[in-house]
Amino acid sequence: MRLRPARRFRELALAALVGLTLAGCPLTDHYYIDGSLGGATAANGGAPPGPPKGKGGAENPDHEGCVAAPEVCDGVSNDCDADVDEDDVCPPGCSAEQRDGHVYLLCVAPSTAAYVTYQTARMRCGSAGMDLGLMVHFELTSVESADEEAFLKDWIASVATATDSIWLGANDIVKGGTWVWGEGPQAVPFLHVGAMGAMADPGKYADFAPGQPSGSNETDEDCGAFDGSLAWQWNDEHCSAPAAGYVCEQKP
Repeated sequence: MRLRPARRFRELALAALVGLTLAGCPLTDHYYIDGSLGGATAANGGAPPGPPKGKGGAENPDHEGCVAAPEVCDGVSNDCDADVDEDDVCPPGCSAEQRDGHVYLLCVAPSTAAYVTYQTARMRCGSAGMDLGLMVHFELTSVESADEEAFLKDWIASVATATDSIWLGANDIVKGGTWVWGEGPQAVPFLHVGAMGAMADPGKYADFAPGQPSGSNETDEDCGAFDGSLAWQWNDEHCSAPAAGYVCEQKP
């Protein structure tokens, strides 16, 4: 049976294309999401790899599931390379980490002139989400487990000195002896100080150093901080005292 001219032309074109491919000539070039050039003769057989998966960085160098985006200060590589929070996206002295799906921001002052009070730290956390372009809400961190505490202490110890104090969200500003996370109607009590000493509420976590908290409303030691001189356990400090830094945590 004779082939129609149009069908014969298609078959000849297909044969030529297959011949070029088998000879090693690339059909076309394409660019990987990290900017490197690929082609039909690549090890993957020429198929474009699609976007890498996951965020980049030390924990995920293969970028599994990652879709490139502008880098922001959030503890992962948004642009899918091996670097995290590069190009000075974090404020000076600040770094970000992610744990359990949300972001922490640790800021340590470069000099004593830049130390901050508790309320200044609280306000900076409150504006951090918008300032960093993350569009999430931050507060001074609350610590709810020994695992979270270990994560924060290790991180702080890696960037702060043993003479520093770093603010966290613990305070008994409203009622002396009743320690809460946060302020206002949303504050969550977690520890009470009475005649028998300090006791965490059922199901709550606290890591004040032995003998702490030791202040009272009369001494204004109403705000909690990680204390380097106490192996980064917590101490109650004067809220108006300058501390070297603070930890913010993403909240719902």
